Amino acid sequence: MLEDLCRQAQKYPSTIDYVHTLMADHRNSKIKLYVTQRTLRLRKSVSSLFGRGSYVPLRVMGEKAEHVVGFTREYEGRSVVVAVPRLCATLLGESYDTVCNRDLWGDTRLEIPNVTGGSYHNIFTGECVPVSENPSERSFAVSAIFRDFPVALLLNESARGGTVSPDSK
Repeated sequence: MLEDLCRQAQKYPSTIDYVHTLMADHRNSKIKLYVTQRTLRLRKSVSSLFGRGSYVPLRVMGEKAEHVVGFTREYEGRSVVVAVPRLCATLLGESYDTVCNRDLWGDTRLEIPNVTGGSYHNIFTGECVPVSENPSERSFAVSAIFRDFPVALLLNESARGGTVSPDSK
């Protein structure tokens, strides 16, 4: 099944196009397999970050703060941010069927301490996610990180090594 998933992904012109296809049929198990495959591939390519990196829980601010949990792993100038929605039944209510809706999140932001780069690379979607330029509040808009996919795995762009492509082997 994993090989089939990889072959299917290669048929699309970009990662985000493939993600949109997965999300169109989000009730099947392919999304779980996709998340697992991408996460393990990243873990293998930056193993010291995951193995030796410090764990830092992240502060969430805004009207839907109780519906997001996030943390970062940091090591030698690199960092990876993990963010997921929580309490989704309460969050979504009757109004929405997915957390991938900008209006749902309002002003909710995920604070990022010790930022070493101006943007992060979303391993699941291939998108570049900028950190707010306000030095007193270095953060991501939750509406931006969950815009196309319901969980986020963000690797910082580092002058020392660039990003690690989600497709690198």
